Amino acid sequence: MLLTQSEMSATSTRLSKAAREDFKLRGLPNGVAVDLQALVELALHLHETTPFPRLRDDHATSGKNTFPEPKVPARHGLQSVDVCSTKIIRITFDCRNDQKSPKVDNTECAITIMEPEKMGGILSGMVLRMKTVALIAGKDTVSNVQSNLSCTFRKMKDLEERGVIYDRLYGTYFGIAEALETNLAYQIDWAEGVVSERKDNGHESIQDSQWQRSERFKVVKIKFMLSADMASLFAGLNQGGRTDPKKYFCTPALL
Repeated sequence: MLLTQSEMSATSTRLSKAAREDFKLRGLPNGVAVDLQALVELALHLHETTPFPRLRDDHATSGKNTFPEPKVPARHGLQSVDVCSTKIIRITFDCRNDQKSPKVDNTECAITIMEPEKMGGILSGMVLRMKTVALIAGKDTVSNVQSNLSCTFRKMKDLEERGVIYDRLYGTYFGIAEALETNLAYQIDWAEGVVSERKDNGHESIQDSQWQRSERFKVVKIKFMLSADMASLFAGLNQGGRTDPKKYFCTPALL
């Protein structure tokens, strides 16, 4: 039985409200943004539970031309977080021009979970693998990016220092770190990458409690990467290409 229009409208409203609350949607001076940590946690979950595209042939035909096309290996089951304890995330600031209104420019801040080795080069350019962090009006200039995304830069630094937490029981990252930080039954040592749980079931004070390492949770480190061939590098690091006295142009950098 199909849903009625009122039921579909009510469902859409509930989903929209839940998304705004889960991703902490907030306004910027010239746009809107979501919480970077929540988006990274969701992106990692989707990255490790979504299979690779199906295998392609060695060659693809376009009109009269035949050209080699790289094969994409299949992903068997879920990716284990024990294989790689550090995740590389590319963050970009791309200026988009509205085709219907050529005079209107918007800058999109997006993240992409990078695959290791050759897979990173094959899959990193897929649009469906990019997750939008913020959308601001205007071009990706230094002043526009830094005035609107200063909070995002601070969150990037915080995530690199701390990381995110994977829950082996439920197989997800989403909301785990925030939940454990407010739960007195657990302690997080971000420097050592260890989550400990209380052994006394809460009958004693925290000072007198005994703690043991939890095998259920794993701290996963995050490393952000700025693309060197984009204006985002100059906007993010306050470098101006030919106008920069040090002539930094296309210089790769990790925050």
